[in-house]
Amino acid sequence: MTGEELERAIAFIIEQQAQFAANQQRHEETMHNHEEFMRDHEAAMRDHKERMRDHEERMSRIEGVQEQTALQIQHLGGAMVELAEAHTRTENTLAETNDKLNALIDTVERHISEGRNGKA
Repeated sequence: MTGEELERAIAFIIEQQAQFAANQQRHEETMHNHEEFMRDHEAAMRDHKERMRDHEERMSRIEGVQEQTALQIQHLGGAMVELAEAHTRTENTLAETNDKLNALIDTVERHISEGRNGKA
C-alpha cells in the first residue's frame, strides 16, 4: 500500500468514524427525547388513574344516593296510598254523618211541623 492509499484509507476510516459519531449523537438525542416523552406519558397515566379513581368514588357515592332516593320514593308512594285510603274513609264517614244529620233535621222538622214543639 502506497502512502497515498494509506492516507485515503485513514481519511475514509476517519470519515466513517465521524459519521458513526454523528449517527450515535442523533440516536442518543432521539433516545433522550423518547425517554422524556415516556416520563411525560407516565405522569399523564398516573394523573389519569387518579382521576379515574376519583370518578369511581363519585359514581359510588351517586349510586348510594340514588338507592336512598329510590327507597324514599317507594316510601312516599306507600304513604300516598295510605293517605288516599284515609281520604276515602273520611269521605265515606262524612257522607254517613251527612245522612244522619239530614235524618235528624227531617225528624226535628217533622216534630215542629206537627206542632209538638218538644211536647210528647
